Amino acid sequence: MRTRRQGFTLIELLVVVAIIALLLSILLPALSRAKRHVREVMCRSNLRQLAVGYTSYAAEWKGFLPGSDLDATPDPAAPHGYRTYCWLGTHPYTSQWGYGGHDPQQAPQRGTLFAYCGRDTNVYKCPEDRLDNTVHSNDWSRTKVLYSYTGPPLLSGASLNMLKSTLIPREIPNRMNILLNWGNYSSVARRSQPWMIVEEDAVYWLNFNTSAGWSNEDSITDRHNGRGSIAYIDGSVDTRKYPRSPRRMFANHVFYDLRDGRLVEGGCFPVLMGGIRDLPDCFPERQP
Repeated sequence: MRTRRQGFTLIELLVVVAIIALLLSILLPALSRAKRHVREVMCRSNLRQLAVGYTSYAAEWKGFLPGSDLDATPDPAAPHGYRTYCWLGTHPYTSQWGYGGHDPQQAPQRGTLFAYCGRDTNVYKCPEDRLDNTVHSNDWSRTKVLYSYTGPPLLSGASLNMLKSTLIPREIPNRMNILLNWGNYSSVARRSQPWMIVEEDAVYWLNFNTSAGWSNEDSITDRHNGRGSIAYIDGSVDTRKYPRSPRRMFANHVFYDLRDGRLVEGGCFPVLMGGIRDLPDCFPERQP
């Protein structure tokens, strides 16, 4: 006798659909986290490559780091009569902007590090940085820059041998105002290797400054699940959370400890080559 094969019942079909939906609800967040992790790893790789570019440049220039931001020198043989020493190439002299103007479309190809980073523009952009091409703030509208990283401008032309360490606050208490003193700062500070490159928060200031300098009220990003990355002088990269509450940590809350005994503000803007030599000690009252 021929037997008749039965199909799925409605209940069995609903059970299968429910199981598939459950599996997807479990797997999709895990896949999303895995993709974010991959993008974070790529960002760290970018910073590491830029840090190697920094030290490779210094090795060819007697141990001196490249410049940043407005760092340009008159040179009749250069385009427009000026040669930029900016590592990111954001401030060449142009007929449109003049000397020291903003020309983000020149970055990073005109930067001093471009040849040391495989001439690859992708190295300068975090894959997690997904802001629209045009960023609006109040009545202002600026084109989003094509890079995610900046460097403290006080390092312009500085000797690697001058940099001892960087001091970062674990938190920014409400009582700590712009007029810091060593007593209240030292109680919340921790020490690290000298910072070289910062993954800057594009929303806060980067998209308006369009410069290579992490300074003043610039902030570190938290796009990596609340964390941001820093490249150190030895080429290593660290991704961690930085203070957001009760107050956000800005560049002027970070200090560089120099080997000549000075402690100088990371938010300073000595953009000329070697300008770090002329910075005053921010905390002369501190104990040796």
